[in-house]
Amino acid sequence: MMNSKEAAKQQRIDSFEYVCAQMREKGFTEELRTISVLKANLCALLVGAPFVAAALGLYAVIRGSIALTLSPFLVLMAILVALLSSVCAVIHELLHGLTWGLFCKNRWKSIHIGVMWNSLTPYCHCKEALSFKAYLFGGLMPFLILGIGLSLLSVLLGNMFLLYLSILNIFGAGGDLTLSVKLFKHRNAWILDHPTDVGFVAFSKATVS
Repeated sequence: MMNSKEAAKQQRIDSFEYVCAQMREKGFTEELRTISVLKANLCALLVGAPFVAAALGLYAVIRGSIALTLSPFLVLMAILVALLSSVCAVIHELLHGLTWGLFCKNRWKSIHIGVMWNSLTPYCHCKEALSFKAYLFGGLMPFLILGIGLSLLSVLLGNMFLLYLSILNIFGAGGDLTLSVKLFKHRNAWILDHPTDVGFVAFSKATVS
C-alpha cells in the first residue's frame, strides 16, 4: 500500500500521462527534454556565472568597491545568506507556481508544490500544458525577481547583504536558465512540465509547406 508521498507522486504521473494521451489524440507529436539533477546543478554554475559576474561588476562600478576581504561582518553576512537559502528555495518554487497558475485553466489547482525529502529540495510542478511564452515566463520568474531584482536593489541601496543573496539566487536559478535555452527550440509548441524529472515535454504539430 502506497503512503501519501508515493500516492501524490503517482497522481502527478497519472495526470501527466493523461495530458500526454490527450495531446497525441489531437495530432501533436511529443519530444522529451529532460536533464539529470547532476547535470542541472553543473549547468546552473556555468550558466549562472556570467550573470553573477555582471552583478558584481555593476555593484563595483556604481558603488565603487565590493567588500571581499575576510572580516567578522562578512562572515556573518555569509552565514545569514546561507541560512536564508532554504527560505529562498521555497519562495523560488512559489514564484514558479504563482506565475504558471495565472495561465492555467484551473489556475492554482493545477499547481503542485512539494519537497523531495531524500534531498530536502522543494519543487513545483504544473499539471497543464502551457504555451511557450507562459512556460518560459513562469520558469524565469525566480531568476528575474530573486536574482536580477535583488541584484539591482542591492546596487540601489548599496547593500552587500542583498548582493550576496542575489548571487545565491542567480545560481539557484541556473537550472531554470538552462532549461530556458532548451525551451527556445520549441517556440511554437505546447509545453508540459515533467512530473518527476528536471525538464519538460514539448508538443508540436508538423507544419504543412
